[in-house]
This record gives sequence, structure tokens and C-alpha cells, in this order.
Amino acid sequence: MSFLTDLDTVSWFILEETKKKTIYCIILERSFNKKKYKKCSLIVIIFKKTENKSQIKHSDN
Repeated sequence: MSFLTDLDTVSWFILEETKKKTIYCIILERSFNKKKYKKCSLIVIIFKKTENKSQIKHSDN
């Protein structure tokens, strides 16, 4: 399974450790489920930041 990400768009140093761990766990769980149940071979994770909020998009083939 391959991953495409744009991790450099996130200012990781300003996030609290608990938020980092939560984001990591969510992405890990979603990726595991996509591989196991959808049999995908590529996962794309997109981090998008607007003025006052951040979004994470998670898609597959």
C-alpha cells in the first residue's frame, strides 16, 4: 500500500501532543480499515488549512 501526503503544509510544532496523537490514531485506523475492507493499494491524505480551521481528507483508489 502506498501513501501520498502533503505533511509539510501542517505546522506540527504548534499542535499539542494530544492532538498530534489523536490525528495519528485516526489516520492509522482509517488507513487500516481501507486496506482491510476495501483492499485499496493507494491512500491519499490531504491536509488543508483555512484561516481558522484545518481539514484532513483521506481517500483511496
